[in-house]
Amino acid sequence: MNSRRLIYPIAVHQRIVAGCHLIWSRRQATCLRKETELSLFSMIRRIRRWNECCSWPAAMLHSSIRPLAAIFFIGIALPTIAAGCSSPSSPSFNADQIEGAWTLQSIAPAGGPEQTAPAGASYSLTLTGDRVSTRADCNVCAGSVAVDGHTLTIGPQLACTRAACPTMAFENIYVSLLAGDSTPQIDGNTLTLTSSRGVLRFRR
Repeated sequence: MNSRRLIYPIAVHQRIVAGCHLIWSRRQATCLRKETELSLFSMIRRIRRWNECCSWPAAMLHSSIRPLAAIFFIGIALPTIAAGCSSPSSPSFNADQIEGAWTLQSIAPAGGPEQTAPAGASYSLTLTGDRVSTRADCNVCAGSVAVDGHTLTIGPQLACTRAACPTMAFENIYVSLLAGDSTPQIDGNTLTLTSSRGVLRFRR
């Protein structure tokens, strides 16, 4: 009799424990399923928001592959389009286009006004092969010249005579603008040399 009384409470206790474990397992599975559903819902909602605010040529694609197409468009297609739409590079010059004698028309130092060549004074530029010579009033300068793509390099060291000319102030500015790298541009009979130092304009 006593043994039966002991077995009965133990069996009841085991059933209660088993029931509690079952309830706990079911609740845990339910919570996990809900968390998974919320994560998927959040991901789908973000993709939909992205699709609504970002219109682009691949609008006909299925929404599930739009993000992959967008990565391709931004990472590969967009740089290619930008490269194709970039402005064309400036044409290269060769020595034949600028060879010969040119007469100075005006100078314009960087940040300063344009000044025409002094009346009665001779200012000219002659380019022959890899040599350059220039007349600056009563002085003459000579040096090397090179064309590399769209850059014309005169000198930069020029050997000049040192006579005291009447237009010495203008002469000094002219020589300082001429020596160094510049970008040449030919428009008909006009040659323009542009650099960070200023602008020189010549005519044939």
